[in-house]
Amino acid sequence: KLPSIIIQVITFIGWFGALISSGSGRGEVCHLRPVIHVLQQPGCIPKPIPSFACQGSCSSYVQVSGSKFWQVERSCMCCQEMGEREASIGIFCPKTTPRFRKIVTRAPVECMCRPCTAVDEASIQPQETAMLKVRDDPLAGLVNDLPVLEEYHLMNQMEMGKDMPVI
Repeated sequence: KLPSIIIQVITFIGWFGALISSGSGRGEVCHLRPVIHVLQQPGCIPKPIPSFACQGSCSSYVQVSGSKFWQVERSCMCCQEMGEREASIGIFCPKTTPRFRKIVTRAPVECMCRPCTAVDEASIQPQETAMLKVRDDPLAGLVNDLPVLEEYHLMNQMEMGKDMPVI
């Protein structure tokens, strides 16, 4: 049977993960929208052309792992293109030879929420770890196996006299 403090730690970490992942409550709104791009080249007259862009927001979260409570799981989704369309556009360049240039442009055909580029886990340094101090606390020995971030939050909550949430 697990000691009471370990059960409280697991409960607290699950509650903390839910708090972090609650986000803004917005759903996924990723869509193709019309835009005007202005093509510019040195010596040429700028030419506005109709085009498309992907715009919107997608669900992302950070939560405590269900199987390894000392780790977090991240899901980062971004509004991105699904397929591109190419077009050749002619622009007028009165000061150059030839006077007309062709520029190849690309525009998205469709948009959807897709995984963002991966985050380098080694580069993440939570602010809380910078504030952590070594303590001569008898309770610290009970949570030595926890990573620094969770230990800091647990000890900080205990020092403030707060009860651990029970779920």
